[in-house]
Amino acid sequence: MPKLINQNSEMILTLENKKVKISNPSKIFWPEEKISKLDLINFYTEIAPFILPYLEGRPESLFRTPDGIKGLGFFQKDTSNLNLPDWIETKTVSKMENSLTKYLIINDLASLIYVVNLGCIEINPWASKGPDFEKPDYLILDLDPVESSFDNVIKTALIIKEILDDLNIEGYPKTSGKRGLHIYLPTGAKYDYAQIKTLAEIIANLAHRKAADFTSLERSPKKRKGKVYLDWLQNGLDKTTVAPYSVRPAIKATVSVPLDWEEIRSGLNPEDFNLKTVTARLKKKGDLFSSILYSTGFDLKKVLKKIS
Repeated sequence: MPKLINQNSEMILTLENKKVKISNPSKIFWPEEKISKLDLINFYTEIAPFILPYLEGRPESLFRTPDGIKGLGFFQKDTSNLNLPDWIETKTVSKMENSLTKYLIINDLASLIYVVNLGCIEINPWASKGPDFEKPDYLILDLDPVESSFDNVIKTALIIKEILDDLNIEGYPKTSGKRGLHIYLPTGAKYDYAQIKTLAEIIANLAHRKAADFTSLERSPKKRKGKVYLDWLQNGLDKTTVAPYSVRPAIKATVSVPLDWEEIRSGLNPEDFNLKTVTARLKKKGDLFSSILYSTGFDLKKVLKKIS
């Protein structure tokens, strides 16, 4: 357990011999639920063995909400202006000429709690890790309802499950932590982002053909109202999706939680998975996503041949 040293409005956590300063630990992040910054830190400390495998070695896009869910949030990819401890790993990426982005990488509990102290309620890693950042470990499909019912999200997920079964591809679902679902397809880090993005688009189109009345491929929110958006575009270098077991800056402190396919049925409520309930679920079910990190994935050539 971390060693706590109270210092008025600050706290020092000693985590694996690394000291992390926590500012304003009693600040309330969720007013209605009366959940504080320290409560969030305690949650991440407890579930660290579950979330860290999905963060280690992966550049992180920081989404900072330092005043909790009622305050303004902002993304920060480049950490060059932060006085990072020397034990935090970073990855500098060149996106264009004379433009460098210094990404933070969460490799351990101390790094995780450091970013939480910055106001990162949610954790957003890349789908790829070093040494080959060009090859993601998984393809991600994001089912995002726009003024559509969660029942339609469930129906969409089950249609995608049928497609994946036909293609002999493993799919792993999780709640988004808000109103949607994410489906991860392990790749074995064998293919680059361009190849994976092409397959993601194909699967999204196949699903849309089967459910055109309640799904959409339109990028404009105005054009997809009342439908489930089949978002395949998050498969790209430096694109991020909220990590498994990440808390979201949303009411009830909901968490993005891996599911069994049997759980995806009418009556499923994403709000049931929150900061106060997930620890007990993990003790009962363990990590339902663990296989994706070690899977050899699918044979893309065979999959594309079957589709054609």
